[in-house]
Amino acid sequence: MQNVGKVTVLFLSALYFISCATPSSPSGGPPDREPPRVIALSPSPGTTNFAGKTLEFTFNEYINRQTFQRAFGIEPDLNIPYSVEWKRTSASVNFSQSLPENTTLIITLGTELTDIRSNKLKEPIQFAISTGPTIAEGQIRVRVANYENGQTQEGRTVFLFRLEENDEIKVEADTIPAKTPTFDPTASPLYVAQTDTSGIAKFIALADGKYRPIWVDDRNRSRTWQPDREPAQPFDSPSVEIRLGNTLNQQGESDSSYTPQVWVYQPDTTKPTLQAVGVTSERRLRLRFNEPVEFTPGMRLNLFSTQDSIMSPDTFTEAIPLYILPEDSTIIVAQTLAPLPADLLFSIQAVFEGEELIDQYRMIRDKAGNPWTVTTNIPFNGSNTSDQTELEIIETSLDKNPNP
Repeated sequence: MQNVGKVTVLFLSALYFISCATPSSPSGGPPDREPPRVIALSPSPGTTNFAGKTLEFTFNEYINRQTFQRAFGIEPDLNIPYSVEWKRTSASVNFSQSLPENTTLIITLGTELTDIRSNKLKEPIQFAISTGPTIAEGQIRVRVANYENGQTQEGRTVFLFRLEENDEIKVEADTIPAKTPTFDPTASPLYVAQTDTSGIAKFIALADGKYRPIWVDDRNRSRTWQPDREPAQPFDSPSVEIRLGNTLNQQGESDSSYTPQVWVYQPDTTKPTLQAVGVTSERRLRLRFNEPVEFTPGMRLNLFSTQDSIMSPDTFTEAIPLYILPEDSTIIVAQTLAPLPADLLFSIQAVFEGEELIDQYRMIRDKAGNPWTVTTNIPFNGSNTSDQTELEIIETSLDKNPNP
């Protein structure tokens, strides 16, 4: 019996340590909606004469480690390989070789960073260190807004180029001394930043000189503009100058609030995609899309039963979209006309006739009007849970047009 007691104690102790070592969401209490915070940095912001090869971040909670890889950035681009090591809530970025001498480095954690509950940063975290004795003090702020409605744009990528000056330019046959700022927009920018929730992108620790910001839809995160596949637009100010650490406006006056803008016109032509199907009862479905959607009342969806991953030629039943969740417009709640047995596998699609929708207006679509079409079947099982919700009429066409 003593041996059994010892085994029990060891087993419970092992469970305790495993639970302590595994990141997980606490049970009970209100849901966590707060973004993660950095509570310690090494080296500290503003450090000069930094000679190390490791940056350390300590957060107030567990972080989605994949998002850290996407969110971490260092400017200018050093092209030095690095690895990331984790210890509970701390991440260490280890560079494979020494950092360049006498260089101001801007460390950024972008808004892609989330905790394990998918709460993301509201604005990028930026700080500067230097491998030399000084850190530049210049700053540039730019704003990105939507051309059609004027709303500021979060998560947009802005390239910042430093404008070099030529000693002379050629005009016709004469050589005229001049200093003309030039740059190649397809070259790698000196700095890259993302806009925060207010549409502002910030560049810090800039040396004196002239700079040109460009908005680029850097889809593959290559840090270079590819004109044949990526839209880009200049800001309303062709260049921004930093002089003696101060930002100059278009009148050449020192103005720390000066914020060039760009109005992005980028029509949405991407169709929404179905990401998941949840079954809450034998007749109730929750359809989750990758973006906010809407539907025309009266449309219907076909549900096919599948056997051995082969779609049956016959429709098992139909489902009618009922409403969109008020708190999450990416989710449609639908009701099936017949119960869905738990031992059968189903897939779902809109009603088609040949290759075209029967009625282009009776469909699920995003806010830009792009229709949902089935590109990937998402199989799901039915449920034996009975549906206790009774249907009731909440609106008719007569409510909207009493005199047809």
